[in-house]
Formats: sequence, C-alpha cells, structure tokens
Amino acid sequence: MGGSAEVKAGLGRLAVSAAKPAPGTEALVLRFHWLAELRCRSGVPNVDCRVEREPVEGDETGFIRVVGAPTLPAEFVVEQGP
Repeated sequence: MGGSAEVKAGLGRLAVSAAKPAPGTEALVLRFHWLAELRCRSGVPNVDCRVEREPVEGDETGFIRVVGAPTLPAEFVVEQGP
C-alpha cells in the first residue's frame, strides 16, 4: 500500500486532490472500503483512471486502489456508478 493524497469524503463520493502514487507505481491506495460499483473520473485531460480492489489481510472487502493510465492523475473523483 502507499501513496498520498488529500481526500474529501461525501455520500457515495470521494474527491481526491494532490494525489501522488506509491513509489515505482502509478497507483494509490485509499483506506476506504472497496465496492464493485465504484468508478473513477479523472480531473486531468488525457489521463484516465480505474478502480481496483486492494486486498487487506483480515478484511474480505479490501480497500480502494486507483490506477492511472498512463499516469495517476493529481485530481480525480471516485463515486458509485452504474
């Protein structure tokens, strides 16, 4: 796990800014529980992101891992979606 960011949590929504990936990756783990219906929306043009499940020992739900393509965007929103 790793990386750093500022997170503002709301109902079904996480607004992330100042995101920095874990060393050697383009991923950031957020210590919020993962849900299959979570989606990532980048705030940076031409940079996409996706949500994956980060396994956590002793917690079958896991945390949220956001992966950038081609790089982790500095700003993005994770929200519940269809």
